[in-house]
Amino acid sequence: MSDRELLDQCSTFLLAGSDTVSTALSWCIHLLSLHPDVQARLREEVRTIYAPGDGYLSDSSTDSGFHDCTTCNPRPRKSSDWTHVCNCLPKGRLETIDSLPYLDSVVRETLRFCPPVHGTIRVAMQDDEIPISHPVTLATGETVGTSTGGSVKIRKGSYVHIPIEGFSYSEDVWGPDALEFK
Repeated sequence: MSDRELLDQCSTFLLAGSDTVSTALSWCIHLLSLHPDVQARLREEVRTIYAPGDGYLSDSSTDSGFHDCTTCNPRPRKSSDWTHVCNCLPKGRLETIDSLPYLDSVVRETLRFCPPVHGTIRVAMQDDEIPISHPVTLATGETVGTSTGGSVKIRKGSYVHIPIEGFSYSEDVWGPDALEFK
């Protein structure tokens, strides 16, 4: 990309990810609050990676369940010391978090159930055909796909809407409980 093209795309680079990530995290926290059984199971899995005395710093509250690290910070902490970073964290913590299967499932289910991007549009770069699994009646009244292996023909330059949320709630894909957060 040229400097001009890069400059033109800066707002996309800076803003696109922040809105989608904050939306996904908000929905995840909300869904966990509505499903305490999922929240409890996730909490138990996450707790397995934190061993007592591993240096994880709490917010200095007495009810956090974690201790304050005295290895890299032997002096008593004041309430204003909230910016202190502990250097005693075990190596491989990120890899360990990435390997938590239930956490991965909760994140994926949140993104399926409440996708931050509900749909997208693409433009056909050439004449093509989109395979279909069920017959479709076109605006002209013609029904296509009555035989196995049918398709809808699209012309170059046609807009194609991809309904991400629609696929996420499809009972054909996810089964009869597609509208349930699991």
